[in-house]
Order: sequence, then structure tokens, then C-alpha cells
Amino acid sequence: MRRAWLVILLAVGFPAGMASAQAPETPAAAPQAWAAPKLAEVDAALAEVQQKLAELASAGDEATNGAKPELDRLLGALGRQKVLLDELATATAPSTAADAASNGPIDITELDALRMALASAEGRADGAAARLKDTRRAVEDAAARLAEVQRDARAARETGATGEVSTQVLAYRERFAQADLDAFRLERQVVEHVLETSTAAAAAIEVQIDAAMERVQFSGRSLAERLAASDRAKQELEAQLQRAQGNLDFANERYLAARRKADEIGREAPDVAAELAARTLWREAYRREVDVIGRAIERLAIQREVWQIRFRLVGDSAYATSGEAKDRLEAIKADLERTRRLLESRMEEARGQAARLEGGAPGTAGTPASGDGSGVPGAGGGPSNPADQASVRRWAGESQRATAFLIDVLEQDRRRLDGLSQLVDFALADATQADRFRTLADHVANAWRWVTGAWNAELLVVEDRSITIGKLVIGVALLLAGLWIARIVSRVVGSVLFRRMGLNEGAAAAAQAILFYALLVTIALFALRLINIPLTVFTVLGGALAIGIGFGSQNLMNNFISGLLILAERPIRVGDLIQIGELHGIVQHIGARSTRVLTPNNIDIIVPNSSFLEANVTNWTLTEDRVRTSVIVGVAYGSPTREVIKLMKRAADDHGKVLEKPPPVVLFTDFGDNALVFELIFWIRMKRMMDRRMVESDLRLRINELFREAHITVAFPQRDVHLDGLGPVDVRLLPAADAVESEAD
Repeated sequence: MRRAWLVILLAVGFPAGMASAQAPETPAAAPQAWAAPKLAEVDAALAEVQQKLAELASAGDEATNGAKPELDRLLGALGRQKVLLDELATATAPSTAADAASNGPIDITELDALRMALASAEGRADGAAARLKDTRRAVEDAAARLAEVQRDARAARETGATGEVSTQVLAYRERFAQADLDAFRLERQVVEHVLETSTAAAAAIEVQIDAAMERVQFSGRSLAERLAASDRAKQELEAQLQRAQGNLDFANERYLAARRKADEIGREAPDVAAELAARTLWREAYRREVDVIGRAIERLAIQREVWQIRFRLVGDSAYATSGEAKDRLEAIKADLERTRRLLESRMEEARGQAARLEGGAPGTAGTPASGDGSGVPGAGGGPSNPADQASVRRWAGESQRATAFLIDVLEQDRRRLDGLSQLVDFALADATQADRFRTLADHVANAWRWVTGAWNAELLVVEDRSITIGKLVIGVALLLAGLWIARIVSRVVGSVLFRRMGLNEGAAAAAQAILFYALLVTIALFALRLINIPLTVFTVLGGALAIGIGFGSQNLMNNFISGLLILAERPIRVGDLIQIGELHGIVQHIGARSTRVLTPNNIDIIVPNSSFLEANVTNWTLTEDRVRTSVIVGVAYGSPTREVIKLMKRAADDHGKVLEKPPPVVLFTDFGDNALVFELIFWIRMKRMMDRRMVESDLRLRINELFREAHITVAFPQRDVHLDGLGPVDVRLLPAADAVESEAD
């Protein structure tokens, strides 16, 4: 292929040495290592191409004019090769600020210079990596174009049909494709060299930074110099702010004057609308400048804080390893990122405004046609009067200058923000470096600091008093402790003091419940006061609670109020024997919502308090525990009735639980169907339902024994059947049909 290329070059008048520098690649050729062309070869090729172009220009032959575009393209490709060869020959590894660093202590500014050099090297490496991908893709495309041109040239030579393109032009075209491919290959070499040197430089700088971190110094004098520089920057910004405020006042006056003029003349006039729009844009630009400078002054305080943090990181090892600096710097960085996003959105808006002004209606140079002062370019035509057209163009220019001024103001603020962000990044790097030396105690202290921060996190503010998570936790803990204390105190007082005062069990239980709620409310108020939470914080909660009570807690409040009434009126008390409906038992506990009743079967029944006020309740022991009861006994007819009364009364008198007063009474109550009925009426003290049943059972047993001794029979159900036996019994046999009729009758 090399010889074939030389033959082609000789055919078109080019020397063989130039052809060796531009040897084409074909798919049929064996893959060979590519050798970059020499600078002398490229210079010679450039000279000969220029000579050939001069010959074509002087000859003026129409048959050779088709070669001139190809030679021009070839000249451009060779020029690119020359530039790339020069760049490759002069390329060296980028120098760093660390080259002059000594082994002694270094100032923190030198460390910052190293970090800036590292950022620059990493930026070059990233750019070279992205550019290398594009260059490799370009080399592949150029090789494909060369192969296509070579196929066309071979086809033309083999068939001898040149058509509209001569063999000489095809040779020029093939030569250009080869030169273009070599240029892209040279560019790939340059990019690879930049990537290699930048990556190596970044690695070397990282090593130097690690070594410098151990030798960095930040004296109080250096800190004072930086704080003084911050003060000078603040003075300059304050002077700029004063000038910007004056400009804003002037712009406001001009805007108001333009608005009055628009109101008098009418906003439909294009020149008036253009002036109002320009004045509006200037006013907004100066207003934004005042805001931007004010925020820049505020950020100077952050800058001072960052410098002080860096000073402590270098001089205070305990602070450096505590992690406190890193947390604070990360918070500052997050705030700066939010500020940056806001600034970028404003810059995008300003650039869009500038683009709309530049793309205004024809003849108006981007002048707004609307009279609302919005600065939006109109789509309609301009005024017909030449003077008005000049005025419109003038104010359109003012609008563009105002927008350009706004963009410049935002750009300046972005540069200031970039500088502060870089300083914060350097400080974060210092804090991150210090993290390597953190101990377990430092991690524990950092965790404790995080817990403290969360503990003091403010949830809301009421009457200039902050409500924090810690206060809420303490309040809940005090309420729980108060609940326990109130329960214990009320129980002790109810079981000891009230009993010694002579109160019965029910009164003591009621007093104990009232004391419990009183103590609970008192402790709750004390807890709120102790943690400095005003009661007004519960106003909204109280309103919501009232709504909830009104709509969803009617039964709950009904039972609660019923419980308070029961405790106050005491229709039932703890220890009372009650009966409500089919339920009877002893009251065990009266709560705020319900009452617990113990049945004779030893089953606890929870009864809502409202049931005791809405239904009939039998309280066997409300006023006293004496209860009248009776035992009914039937004896056979013919028994001595007075002896029966005597024995039954004797049985009652002998029983120890039958009260003497009132004395027991025996009544002959009825002539029953099967017996003479007697009723023993007596009084007992009853604490539970079983007491009555046991006494009644004992009396029945005793009466039965006494009756047996006196030969008195306790009657049992019986029926007398009388048969008429005076005449014979009539027995007849009937047919089946007659028997059915007889039964029917």
C-alpha cells in the first residue's frame, strides 16, 4: 500500500517523501502501528500544497478548477497537523505550587494553593477524559471516510470511468481523507498526554497535600490578617450598597415620573410604553443589586466564622477531633448550595429577559410594546413617526443595558459565592483530615452532641417561649411520675388517714378518688410550670378536644360526668351490695368511666357509670346493712299450729346471725292446697348475697329438726282422689266404629 500511495503521488506531481507521511489505511492491508508524521514532512507538504494552489490560480484552467476545493481542505488538515505537532512538542507536565514547598512548616495559604492546584489538575483530567471519548469517535469516523474514498478511487481506476470527477481530484480527495485521519490521531495523542500528565499531577499534589497537612500552621497573626481583609471587604460592600441605594432611589423617581407620564399621555403610545418598560427594568436591576450586596455583607459573617473554625482546627486538637466543626461546615455548605440554586434561577431568568429583548419586533430593536412595564418584547409593529422610532430604539437600548447590568450584578455575586464556597470546601477538607485521628471518646462525644442538639430542637414557639423535644419528654415523664405519685399518695391516705377519721369504706374510696384527681391536676400544672410551657399552648388543643367531645366522645363524657356525680352524691359506694337488673354483687371500685362489681360467682363485671343514673339500682347497704328476709314452711293439715309457731320462733332465736331487734316474727299466712303455710320473718346483717341464703338455709335445717322431734310433718304436694264404689262398674265391648263415635261424643 505504501508503494501504491507513492505511485499516486508521483502521478499527481507530489514527492514520495510526503506520501510516506500520509500513508493511507485500507481494510485489506495488514494492521500496522501508526507512526505520527514529522513536523518537517508536514511543513514540506504545506509548502507544496500552497505552490500547487498558486499554479492552479495562475493557470486558470477550467479543467483543474475541481481540484482547488480538495486542495483547500488538504491545506486545512495539514495546518491542523502542524498545530497539534507543535502542541505535542511543547507539552509538559503542569507545574504546581508544591514544587517550591520545603520540609518545614507551611502557612495555610500554601495549603490552599495546593488544593487549588489539585482542583485545576482534576478539572483538566476530567475535561481530557471527556474530550478523549470524542476524539476516539472522530478517529473511527475519519478512518471510515478514508476507506470509502479509497474504494471510490480504486473503482474509478479499475473501470477507467472518471465521470465528472477526474483521477487527479480523486487523488486529492484521498490525500485529504488520510491527512484528516492523521490530524485526529495527533489530537488523540495530545489529549492522552494531557490526561496522563494531569492525572499524574493530581496524584502528586494529593501526596503533597497529605504531607503538608502535618506541617500546616495557622497563627493568630494570619487569622487577624484574614479577618482584617474581611472587614475591608465589608467596608467596600457597604460603600457599594450605599451607592446602589442611591441609584435605586433615583430609579424609583424616574419610574414614578414615567408612570405619571404614561397615565397622562396614554400607555398605547409605543415610545411611552418603551420608556416605562426601561425604567421598570432599571428599577428592578438596582433593587436586585441592593438585595445582592446586602446578602453578600451577611455572608461575610459566615466567612469570618469559617476562618475562625479553620484556626481552631489547626490549633485545638480536641475541637478538631470532636466532629463539631465538620457538622457546622456541612450545614454552611448546604445553605450556600441553596443560595446558589436561587442565584442560578435568577440568572437564568435575567438571561431569558435579555434574549426576549434582543428578539423583539422588527423596527423596535426589542422594545416592549405593552404598557404594563413588564419589559416583555412586543410582537406588533413600531411607530410610524421617525422621531418616535428613534425614541423607541433609545429606550429599547436602555432596557437591554438594564438587563445586562442585572446579569453583571448577578455574575459578581456568583463569583463572591464561589469564593466563599471554595473556602468552605477547604475548611471541610481540614475537618475531614482531622476525622482520621478521632478516637472512641470523640465518637461518643459527637453522638452526645447530636443527642443534645435533637433534645434542644425547637418544635414551636408560644409567647416567645420555645417548645423543644426535651421539654416535651420531661413533661411526659413528670406526668407519668405524677400519676404514680398521686395514685400512691391517695391510696395511702385513703387506707390510713380516712379510716382513722372514722370514714367507712365507701366514703374512704370516694375521698381517695377525689384526692387522686386533685393531685394529678396539681402535678400536671406543676410540670408545665417547671419546664416553662405556658398554658396557652393548650388553647388550640382544648378547642380541638371540645370539638371531639361534642361529636365523638359523648358516651365517654357521659360516663365520666356520671362517675363524678356518683363520687359526689354517693348513691353507691365501694363495698355496697347492689342489684341492677339481673346483676347483683359488691361494688369493688368506682372509676372515672366505669364501676367494677364483683358477683357472687367471683366474676368482675365492668358497668358504665351512666347505667347507675339511668336505671333503677337496688342498694342493699346504702344506709345500713340490716336486711329483712323470711322463710316459708308448710305443715300438714291437723298439725298443732301454735306449736309450729313456737318451734319456728325458737329456731330463729337460736341462730346467732338473726338480729334480736327487731325480733323475729312467725305468721300463719294461709290455708294452702296441700299445707298450712307459716312464714318466719327476721332481720340479719348482709354484706353479700350469700349471707342471706346461708342464714335461710340454716333456719330451714333447724326447723326441720325441731319439727321431726315434735312429730310435726312438713307437708308435701298431694291430691285426694275419691271413687264412687256404691254400684258395679259398667264394662261394655263396642265395635270399632261405635267406639270412635263414643269417643267423639
